[in-house]
Amino acid sequence: MVSSTHRNQALAIEAFDEVSNDATTVNELKVWLLKQKQTQDWKTTKATAEACYALLLRGGKWLASKDIVEVVIGSHQLPKSQPDLKLEAGTGYYKTRWDAPDITANMGNISVTKRTKV
Repeated sequence: MVSSTHRNQALAIEAFDEVSNDATTVNELKVWLLKQKQTQDWKTTKATAEACYALLLRGGKWLASKDIVEVVIGSHQLPKSQPDLKLEAGTGYYKTRWDAPDITANMGNISVTKRTKV
């Protein structure tokens, strides 16, 4: 069952952190958990809460960085070129879209730059 897998992973992160105090492995476990969330859901609110607890209270301070990832799509530097974009507090997540007539071949050139280690 998917939700029990994620629940077990969240508990494993907590246990591993307490027993081994190995921040590198704890962060790798957290990345795996996040990658799973991208393609699946956690089925229950309890499983989601446990996963969030494991992600936020163990390992590095992932949400501490104020730096935004720089994304350049063609000649558009995001989020700078679109001042109306709303950035999500804590994560810096944003979403944008273009209508078909506004898309150019140059927009196939994409670069992503992350300046911080965290």
